[in-house]
Amino acid sequence: MKQSAALTTRTQRRLRRLRLQVTALIAVLVAVCVAIFAILVVRLDAQVRSEELDRQLLAQSAALANQVTFADGSLEPGNPTGLLDSNQAIGVRPSFDIVDAVDRLDLWEWLPEPTDQQLTEFRRKEFEDLFDEEQSDALEEAGATSVNDLLSDPPEWLADEAYRAYLWEVAEDADVDLGLDEVTVFLAADSVLDRAAAEEAFTQLVDEDASGQLDIESGDTRLVGRGVVVRDGFESRGALIVAVDPSGGEADSARFRRSVWALALGLVALAAAAAWFISGRTTRPVAHALSQQERFLADAAHELRTPIAAIRSTAEGSGTERGLDERLVRVGELAADAGALTNDLLALAQMDADRVPLNLEPARVDYLMEAVIDGDSAFELTAVPVTLSVDVALLTRAFDNLLRNARIHGKATQDRPAKVSVDATKITVTDSGPGFGETDPEFLFERFASTSSAGHGLGLPLARWIAEAHGGRLWAEPAHPDGMGARFVLTINNH
Repeated sequence: MKQSAALTTRTQRRLRRLRLQVTALIAVLVAVCVAIFAILVVRLDAQVRSEELDRQLLAQSAALANQVTFADGSLEPGNPTGLLDSNQAIGVRPSFDIVDAVDRLDLWEWLPEPTDQQLTEFRRKEFEDLFDEEQSDALEEAGATSVNDLLSDPPEWLADEAYRAYLWEVAEDADVDLGLDEVTVFLAADSVLDRAAAEEAFTQLVDEDASGQLDIESGDTRLVGRGVVVRDGFESRGALIVAVDPSGGEADSARFRRSVWALALGLVALAAAAAWFISGRTTRPVAHALSQQERFLADAAHELRTPIAAIRSTAEGSGTERGLDERLVRVGELAADAGALTNDLLALAQMDADRVPLNLEPARVDYLMEAVIDGDSAFELTAVPVTLSVDVALLTRAFDNLLRNARIHGKATQDRPAKVSVDATKITVTDSGPGFGETDPEFLFERFASTSSAGHGLGLPLARWIAEAHGGRLWAEPAHPDGMGARFVLTINNH
């Protein structure tokens, strides 16, 4: 902050603390928003990757399923491994019929004969499993007028299906092993699936007659797969699996997550830096105002101490034999000087705060300078008619300060008058005093800068501010090549 050098240490600490608090607040808010956004992005990426992987697996499994066909209960081609890539597998269960299974296992003597009531219930269930149109067709073909008529004299196909359903139920209730777990597994030579994992997955798929995603533990590797049931007509004969090792995709996903969080941290750091910069710019006017206030108080306390002490000393008669009347006159002079100093201090404070509005109006600048000189023989005026839009009161004050400076520091007298000129571009005051010597002319425009004990060093800074308020400039330069004398040039930009 540009003006903070003039601030007290305590004020600087408060402003720095305020800046840190603003920065921290903005950084925390940005961090929360960025974190939420990063979490959503990471989750969306994971979902998109999972869906894309599943689409790829589903496309491969569908293409493979289209190549698997059955003829006369046998898988075609006879050696399906030629169809398979390393991430694919086929599992086939032999064609199964419950009656053949009972014959093969010689279970007829063991199975109880169904009662008429049981058969009627199984026929009813098989009939109810039909679609509405199929039920209507069945009634029409049998010439039955009601479901009860159909069940009392069922067609051969309904009686056969009901009897098969009865055999299934009795075998399951008795926990008879019908050999349904027998699945022939076909794997490629370089398959990523081991046989045990494939058999378990195939049995699950065929028994549940459902396709879907699979998580397969193949040895020490976790695979992600897509299983599709393969049918021979309406019978679920087997399944095929397309599986991949997701570790490669997980590595890509991990890299993406790291990139997202790195970007998030970068955004938070950038936000903190921006907040620090913006808060600094925001507190700069506050620091400037506090600096002006502290500077005004310090300047007023310092500069008013001397005239107040002189007034008190004179009023008390300390160290002087002057009479009361003389002391009163001197007190009045000192009070007037203190009043002028106070007015200048207040004017500078108002100017620093930009609280001095310009009351611009057309005026003859040459007449204003002539009025300020007011016939004083210490000045020689050369002027041409110049009309500009100016603040008459402020410009008059600037002229008065320049002339007073020429009288006090430039030693302008009747014998060595200062030359004053007014033309369309500038106003100059040139004196024949000692000049600047080794002093930089710019030093004279610093507050309370003075090369002698006379004056209080506020006249020229006020005059410069007035010139700049009118869009112009005020500067000083040596009047002669030998360094003697001083020339003060004031310009006004009236565009």
